[in-house]
Amino acid sequence: MFFISCLNLLAQDPGTDPGTETSPEPAPRTTHPNSKKPSNTSSFSNRLFTGGDIGMQFGSYTYVQIAPLLGFRATPDLSVGITGKYIYYNVNDSYSAYKYETNTYGGGFFTRYNVMEEVFLHGEYEALSLEVPVSPYEMNRRIVSALFLGGGYRQFFGSYSSMNIMILFDAIQDQYSPYQNPIFRIGFDFGL
Repeated sequence: MFFISCLNLLAQDPGTDPGTETSPEPAPRTTHPNSKKPSNTSSFSNRLFTGGDIGMQFGSYTYVQIAPLLGFRATPDLSVGITGKYIYYNVNDSYSAYKYETNTYGGGFFTRYNVMEEVFLHGEYEALSLEVPVSPYEMNRRIVSALFLGGGYRQFFGSYSSMNIMILFDAIQDQYSPYQNPIFRIGFDFGL
């Protein structure tokens, strides 16, 4: 009996009347338990992240893409960064004897704004150096720009890492752009 009375005394809030019971409400959860958003006092290295995406297809049409990124969490909801891209493309069609091989490369910059913890808006400018046809038998290298606007969903794993699924639209739609709207992208971010 004495033990139960001691527990009751310890459990009471000293600022309340002992005859009234109050049940404290838990604070609402506003962040993902694994997100670790940086505070304004976080170190520079805690705000950096890297990642990107890769794509591959092999056969008579070979496509290999490597697209790394380096980002910085400027605020808990706003990230900015730079991107790079390399694409190897090879067509070796044995039926028509058509052969074509090219390398495309470039880079750009991006910004992301977290609307909710897992949902974000994404904007990205990209400039690619690629070969474009000037005649049926001649190709020239040209810089082609793209402006991607859209959003995505982030699935966290670990403290600073996530998988991102995005749907983007190229607002410029250059006639030589290698992209067709909409653009679906799956990539990863890893905190440093």
